[in-house]
Amino acid sequence: MLSTSQNMELFYKQRLVGIILVLAFSGLVVAMSFIALAQIKKETVNNVRDSLQTILFAVQEAHNISVSQKQSIVNTLASAPPLSELTQQIIKLQQENVDIINSQPLRKLRNLIAGQLASFEDNDFYLIALDRVNIASMHNSSLGIVSNIHSMSKKLLDKAFSGEPTYIPPMEYSLIANREFRSTSSHSSTMYVTSPVRDSNRDIIAVLAIRIDPDKHFSNITKLGRIGQSGETYAFDRNGILLTESRFIFHLIKTNLIDTGQAEVLNLRISDPGGNLLNGHQPQLPLEDMPLTRMAKSATQGNSGYDMKGYRDYRGVNVLGAWVWVGQYHFGLTTGIDIEDALQHYY
Repeated sequence: MLSTSQNMELFYKQRLVGIILVLAFSGLVVAMSFIALAQIKKETVNNVRDSLQTILFAVQEAHNISVSQKQSIVNTLASAPPLSELTQQIIKLQQENVDIINSQPLRKLRNLIAGQLASFEDNDFYLIALDRVNIASMHNSSLGIVSNIHSMSKKLLDKAFSGEPTYIPPMEYSLIANREFRSTSSHSSTMYVTSPVRDSNRDIIAVLAIRIDPDKHFSNITKLGRIGQSGETYAFDRNGILLTESRFIFHLIKTNLIDTGQAEVLNLRISDPGGNLLNGHQPQLPLEDMPLTRMAKSATQGNSGYDMKGYRDYRGVNVLGAWVWVGQYHFGLTTGIDIEDALQHYY
């Protein structure tokens, strides 16, 4: 028979073993929980990545289809014999210093193109002569001046004059030719599809450019890529300048990235401010001197990719994102979502 001290020693040993077993079991449960949570997070992040890449592809394809349709119309119009004949007549008037504005060829050309402009939901075109001067347009104020395209995107216009139909992404609209345009759009930006006009000898004599309103035909497409509470899709140029509308216009005004009443398109650089501006971070550098965001830096170098660890967007908010450089159309496209929004189910 065991003594009292031996019974106590046995009790404490059994209790210690019990505690050890409980701690071991608890540790196992905690470890399994961490493993399970890590797996859930991994699956959640992978699902977010797949969703962002799907959205990015869908928006890119929607843009491709839209541009292809418009390019086809312009190509058909530019290659039509009536347009070539009228173009040659207007060029002759220009060479002879005859008034073009009140000429019959210009009236006929405007009537010929007016029906096609309806399908673009826009109201202007430009016939650009070899000297890069507008010789025909829906608006008289645009005639006789150097093409806005030549001033803002010379290389792409030269490409059109070399014989290649060309898409010209959003750019600033000249103040002179913009008098009629300002009344119909909140942004002083425009984009074009162009096609060469040839004579009977197949020589290029001019370029036909149809103006497209980016608000209607570009920003509206990228808006389709907005998911959750913070997901947004937008385009930007080789310099990291925003080409489509931002979902966070009030954030931009609040953080002084743009002024009240100022359009964000063509006025916002996709820069990394170094911290969350919405939480009061004060950048140490002016916007133009800040580095591009991780996404914009990669894309403007011609790369496509994604980041599921997180990086700061132009507001300084940590986001998950995917991006692509669309070399055919000379712009970058990205889809991103705030990390907190993307992982809310995991949290």
